[in-house]
Amino acid sequence: MPRQFDETTTLADMESSCIFTIAAVTADPAASALAERTQAWLPLLDAERELTRQEHLAEVTLRAQHHLAHWHLDETCNDFGNHLLLALAKDTSNPRWRAHFDQRLSSFVRQPLHAQMLKVKSWLSASSDPVLETFRERLSSTVSAVESSLAKLEERRLITAARHQRRIQLAEKLTAERDALHDELSSIAREKGLDRNWPNAFFYVEPRRTKVKDEPSED
Repeated sequence: MPRQFDETTTLADMESSCIFTIAAVTADPAASALAERTQAWLPLLDAERELTRQEHLAEVTLRAQHHLAHWHLDETCNDFGNHLLLALAKDTSNPRWRAHFDQRLSSFVRQPLHAQMLKVKSWLSASSDPVLETFRERLSSTVSAVESSLAKLEERRLITAARHQRRIQLAEKLTAERDALHDELSSIAREKGLDRNWPNAFFYVEPRRTKVKDEPSED
């Protein structure tokens, strides 16, 4: 019987199995009339592979943009913090410092991104510190860039879920068509009096691995 494809079957494995069947059907005179039934298989796989590649390209591009936006936010926070420290003669007990940072600057940029963004947005909405004013535009633009990249990544998650469903449908379609081909081959076998296992020969089966016995050790 043909191997059943599912969402865990890779495109490469589907393709190898389909090519095997296409080649076998084409080569056998008793089955070659059914070759037309297999013509759509490889174009289906090619279309899915190209679509998957385009989606992967878009996803990696967005992740790179998000990474860069996050990096710029950290750099801007570092620059702002260092300039504020200089203005305060590095006095981290000064109320102006405490109004913006409740931890070391190095720790501030290593905290979870969401917490960092909330803190920066609170500065922009509530602080009028003169040093902050010189960084307001940079902080505002970097926060906006990170928010935008996060929103786009969330959209990609929905596309990834749709891709998973599409892959299931492709696997089911190819499995159904291969099963139908097997049925037709079985009909031919009955009509021509061929071996009942003849239809199975057109579908690739992973060879069983034979266990190699350990060789006796030499004392």
